This record gives sequence, structure tokens and C-alpha cells, in this order.
Amino acid sequence: YGMKNPDFAKRMRELREAAKMKSYSAAVGIGVTETALHNWEKGYTMPSGENLLKISAFYKVDAAWLLGGE
Repeated sequence: YGMKNPDFAKRMRELREAAKMKSYSAAVGIGVTETALHNWEKGYTMPSGENLLKISAFYKVDAAWLLGGE
């Protein structure tokens, strides 16, 4: 396994930690399984477009930024 998008994985983890949330709470808030969240934060997988929008809405960040943009 290689990291799909290291910037995305790092930003996902940093957003959750900055919000002082456990992975379970973040997963419930986003509407996905804790396994999916874990895989994104580790860089094993990338979310679908629909889930990317859910993540950006949950954390109130731009989807392009999540993917490594400015």
C-alpha cells in the first residue's frame, strides 16, 4: 500500500485533532464508518466525491484545500 494523497491524509488527521475529536465522533459527524475515516487519515484510501463534500462541510473547509490545494 502506498499513500494515495499524503496531504489529504495529514490534513484530515490535523482537522480532527484540532477539533479535539475522537475518530468515532468525527466519523459519526461526517456520516461514515470509523474504518473509512481511519483509512483516509492513514492515506490508504480516498473518499468518494460525495464523502469529500461531507468532510468539507463537517470541518467547514474547502474541498480543494483538503486535497492539497492552498
